[in-house]
Amino acid sequence: LDEITNLSPSAQAKILRVIQEKKITKVGDTHSVDIDVRIIVATNLNLIKAVHENNFRDDLFHRLNEFTLSLPSLKARKNDIPIIAEQFLKEANIELEKNIKGFSPEAMSILESYSWPGNVRELKHVIKKAVLLEETDHITPNVLDLEFGKTHKSPFKESLEKYYEMITADGLSISDITTIVSAEMESILIKRILVEAKYNKSKAARILGIDRNTLYSKLKGLGIE
Repeated sequence: LDEITNLSPSAQAKILRVIQEKKITKVGDTHSVDIDVRIIVATNLNLIKAVHENNFRDDLFHRLNEFTLSLPSLKARKNDIPIIAEQFLKEANIELEKNIKGFSPEAMSILESYSWPGNVRELKHVIKKAVLLEETDHITPNVLDLEFGKTHKSPFKESLEKYYEMITADGLSISDITTIVSAEMESILIKRILVEAKYNKSKAARILGIDRNTLYSKLKGLGIE
């Protein structure tokens, strides 16, 4: 159930009853049917806050809240954008019967530096529209329609501000920053090469100049199987 917080109070009561009784009654029927299901729900709102504001039933919340996965916004995981964008590109190619091969470096830089207030849905929409409009074999900046503002902060300037704050506010040393930058750049390069190698790990390892075992170890550290 996507956007669970959009359910009306009556719908929330029905879902709660289904969870408690493990039975449903089909529309137009008079007999209940036993069910054995797992319920997965999603929301982009704070459910606890919704409960406190009486916009969501607390008893339903506790029934659903047996196991929670919190997924950071796209803005907080920009290193994942190349991989996600590549997947959306494949889907758009199939749906629109086109053969766009990838993204120009300039286009990918814009995607990575954009704030994505609309999160993954906005990224998918932007790429689908770009595939529809693009007349070359790679997505270029000209076809990227970013709804919430056309100006983009330089990725270098954005990173510089972040590292400056780490030193002045968090008390990290220049040596600490160097280690962080090195790890971030390694992560970005590995993910980019993996996409370009179409997830062929042997090919990606050759391009990166490392053996496969080393690449597997680094991918495991990045949470990529």
